[in-house]
Amino acid sequence: MPVYKFNDFRRETELENRRLELAEVHSSAINKFQNSIDQFAVLVSGMKAFVHINDKFPSDTLLQAFIQGQLNDIGFKDFIVVSFVDTNHIFKYSFTRYDLDPSGLVGRSVGAMRDGNELDRLNRLMQSDEMLLFKPINLVEGWIGIPLNFRVRRNGVTLGYIAPIIDFKTMLS
Repeated sequence: MPVYKFNDFRRETELENRRLELAEVHSSAINKFQNSIDQFAVLVSGMKAFVHINDKFPSDTLLQAFIQGQLNDIGFKDFIVVSFVDTNHIFKYSFTRYDLDPSGLVGRSVGAMRDGNELDRLNRLMQSDEMLLFKPINLVEGWIGIPLNFRVRRNGVTLGYIAPIIDFKTMLS
């Protein structure tokens, strides 16, 4: 084989190896991100069950203590904020893993922070028992988060929704 053909062959082989390596890295990143989303969904599903099986609607401190236990049990290190919002889209409570209402959201309207399309989706959410994953959003708290919301119902009456939001950056890493 002439030298120039050998060099072309070697170059093509190197390019193909790089393509395969890139595809493998890409696939691995997608799998890790999907696993993070799945873990977040399990965490939110646990919140949803806890809220719905309690005789009374849990206070912010009770739900926060439950979530702290869940996070500790699974070794979850990501930053999370959880809010309860009523049917008028007013924050009733909001907390992080260790702080109650750290951003002063209680009493504020979601409508002041979200556009009409998102409010329409939230209104539809309150008519369903599904969990609704929103696109990443820039939060008041100063970081990008992924919300996975669910409706809260008691005795056939919708009270609003719980909006757990996880830090997008840590999910990517």
